[in-house]
Amino acid sequence: MKKIFIWVIIIVAVLLIGGFKMFDKTAVNNSTAANVNEEMAGYFQERMFTVGVADIGMPIEGFDAGLLIMAYPGLVPADFQGVETVEGKYEVTGDEIVFLRDASKPITSAEEMVSAEGYRTLLAKVSTRLKLPATTEAEVDLIVETLDKEN
Repeated sequence: MKKIFIWVIIIVAVLLIGGFKMFDKTAVNNSTAANVNEEMAGYFQERMFTVGVADIGMPIEGFDAGLLIMAYPGLVPADFQGVETVEGKYEVTGDEIVFLRDASKPITSAEEMVSAEGYRTLLAKVSTRLKLPATTEAEVDLIVETLDKEN
């Protein structure tokens, strides 16, 4: 009876450890893009601006969600969920991108412009959706090229 009990405990332990390892790998895969480093986020912002200006011209205040979608046909509204702006962030309901203002900041004409942190969030979301890593400049270039193509 003791042997069976010990074997049951061993089997349960092995299953639990295997389950945790599998869950951990899934969590790592899902959060890889979320851990975009600041250098690659800055490079992504610079590339998005440069290519975007070439595509649709120079925006007065900078790129907001609408202008980015106009410049980059590969972007979808869901990419903007939680993307930070100069004075708030974007939320997405269905296919509608809604700007939510942070009441603590003064109102300016640049309120909806995607901020540096917003580009980091956008890169993380796009990288995850496209299943493309964003750890080198070449990888970020591939992401920008993919977004710049017609769907």
